[in-house]
Amino acid sequence: MKRKQLLSLILAMCITISTSVVAFASENDGSNLEKAIVSAKNIITIPEEYSDFSYYYNENTEENESSGAYTLDWSNKDGESISIQVDDNGNILEYHKFDSNNDSSGLAKISKEDAKAIAEKFMQKSVKFKEGSIKIIDDRSNLSQSSDYEFKFGQFVNNIPVSFNTIDLSINKYNGEVTSLIRNNNDVKDYIFSSKDSIINKEAAKKAYLEKIGIDLKYYSRYDYKNKKLNVFPAYSIKQDKLQGIDAKTSEVVNIYSDNILNRGLNNSSKLMTEDAAVSDGKESTLTKEEINEIQKTAQLISKENAEKVIKDNFDSLKTNDKVNNASLEKSDYVDNKYIWNISFENGNGSVDAKTGELLSFYFYDNNEEVKNNISYSEAKNKCDSFLKKVAAEKYKKVKYIPEEENAEGNYYTFKYVRMVNGYEYTNNYLSISIDKTTGKIINYENQWFTNITFPSLNDVISKDIVFDKISDDIGFDLQYEKIDKDKVSLIYNFSNLQEQYLLDPTTGVRIGYDGKKYKENNLPTYTDITGHAYENVIKELSNNGYYLESDKFNPDSYITQANFFKYLYTPDMSYYDEDELYEMLIGNKIIKSEEKSPDHILTNGEVAKYVVRYLNYEPIAKNSQIFVNPFKDNVSNDYKGYAAICYGLDIIKGDSNGNFNEKGNMTNGQTAQVIYNLLKIEK
Repeated sequence: MKRKQLLSLILAMCITISTSVVAFASENDGSNLEKAIVSAKNIITIPEEYSDFSYYYNENTEENESSGAYTLDWSNKDGESISIQVDDNGNILEYHKFDSNNDSSGLAKISKEDAKAIAEKFMQKSVKFKEGSIKIIDDRSNLSQSSDYEFKFGQFVNNIPVSFNTIDLSINKYNGEVTSLIRNNNDVKDYIFSSKDSIINKEAAKKAYLEKIGIDLKYYSRYDYKNKKLNVFPAYSIKQDKLQGIDAKTSEVVNIYSDNILNRGLNNSSKLMTEDAAVSDGKESTLTKEEINEIQKTAQLISKENAEKVIKDNFDSLKTNDKVNNASLEKSDYVDNKYIWNISFENGNGSVDAKTGELLSFYFYDNNEEVKNNISYSEAKNKCDSFLKKVAAEKYKKVKYIPEEENAEGNYYTFKYVRMVNGYEYTNNYLSISIDKTTGKIINYENQWFTNITFPSLNDVISKDIVFDKISDDIGFDLQYEKIDKDKVSLIYNFSNLQEQYLLDPTTGVRIGYDGKKYKENNLPTYTDITGHAYENVIKELSNNGYYLESDKFNPDSYITQANFFKYLYTPDMSYYDEDELYEMLIGNKIIKSEEKSPDHILTNGEVAKYVVRYLNYEPIAKNSQIFVNPFKDNVSNDYKGYAAICYGLDIIKGDSNGNFNEKGNMTNGQTAQVIYNLLKIEK
């Protein structure tokens, strides 16, 4: 009886009711909520002061199956909160703790090793699978500006990873608390996992992959705003957008269940296209009426009325009497330096090249016509081809149709044609059309095409066999369990740990990024040469906080160069900077003077002290050497006395074992680690 009274009290306190289901009123509904709360509190400790409680229930009905999850929220009077999502079977799907009062300044108070042990212990009690075990699969994430350590766990069956069942866990660096848990597959079911009996070997799987799926060689591009130049580069890439693998028993191609891939955030193959397509945002200048008049006189641009006519003449979705709501002429500084008319109608919008009169885009967003004209895929494709021959005849001769998996349940057919150059796809240039299945009308058209660009030659490239091996050596190509349908799992061979599209330079075989430059790993290194060294613990602690030198060797006794010193000190920012950009920032912030820039120069102790003081913004004081007493036993010149004294007073640089500063002596990588460690402990 008391338990029912308590439950009634809890329900009365609820302030959030789900909009997807009827508010809970029956004893059965209350019982389910009680079970969810008990399941959550069996794993997560809810402090007594978190007395404000609310919940909502979200139900998902698909293919006559119904499932749902409770989101349970607790908070205290200070606004700190805990949120837990629990499914109908008591599985915790998500957990988040928000505590703004936690001290998260300075270096971590919990080591990475201790945090890992906490994470593993928590996982053992919070996540259960009917088959297999849970193992950590990634603990090298470099989120140095975060107050949490990030760990990724996965399910293993028959010692094979279940690629769709992964869990992200966060541990606070300062108090060791679990701050979040996210299951990347909320569809918690008891799947059937086939055995490893009668499977093909890895070499046979590689052969099948190359023959039946293949590896692409394409052109990509990225706009360099600094130099105002479009950089075009070739690259090999995995056909990740195909979402395919090799069946481990039949050698046949299997399609991976796409919803699952999207949930895991792995389908990023379009990123190269969308980034380039969007780079013009903010780079186009809307012109005034007076500016337009002057430009039209000198640049021989078509009028707004002619641009409007181009759009209406090509799309039967618009009527001749549809009025223009808004029109603007913009100058695109991106790639082609062209003028574009953007015209908005009541039910759509379009853009036209203001110099050539070429149709660039169109989108129609009113589809309430009563007249229906259901159209088949082949009919829509024929209409698409005819339209392109009319509006982009020359470009149509230079494109390749890229078939996409037809979505039977969707309302539109979408057809994409990619530009071909030297026999290879140029992914950033394309013609795309969407046709309404029910009316047969074109409702969207995109024409992205750059001119006056040079494409690198592809005469001397490494073989796809070599490319496969390089990618496999880097990220792995092995057995994994993968969903191939909503309720079906298959044992396949595929590339592992692929969180983003993998690009490889076709001539050097080096991995490259979206900008065509050498790819920068954002993972913490594991040094092989610091065990037993005097600075081992300091180097490790800095690494755990996201400060490191990029290499598998730290070389603690080698001398530090100017570039490496600043890269080490500014590691959290180096994912955004290359070396030139780093120096621009340093010079702009007056950490270094332009005439002092010398990346390969070996730094002295005096120079390090000077840069540290500038980092702390104390140089105006340090320059007054006459007010300082030299705290070291050896002589320090007036040029460096103020810098050295400040570093000594702040316990950043204490000198050698004899108390000497050694102003002109060179600093090692290990000594630099100690200096940066001491510096980061200072409250700036």
